[in-house]
Amino acid sequence: MTAFFTRADASQGGGLYRSAIVAQLGEVARRIQDGVPPSLNVRVFVATADLAALAGWVSHDCGRYPQAQRYWSYGT
Repeated sequence: MTAFFTRADASQGGGLYRSAIVAQLGEVARRIQDGVPPSLNVRVFVATADLAALAGWVSHDCGRYPQAQRYWSYGT
């Protein structure tokens, strides 16, 4: 999903998909809280960081600077 949203942001602008990106990030975060199999730990956390960074950029593009900063801090 991250690759799809990244391509969509590049071609159509992030504002169009911002709510979907944020919802996807929330879903991934909930799944992490439920527990991730050890064999998938790194992949899931990298995907989460990528989604958080993208959520930050699309929020920034929409002028939602405080939210952008919050999402960027998730990925660090």
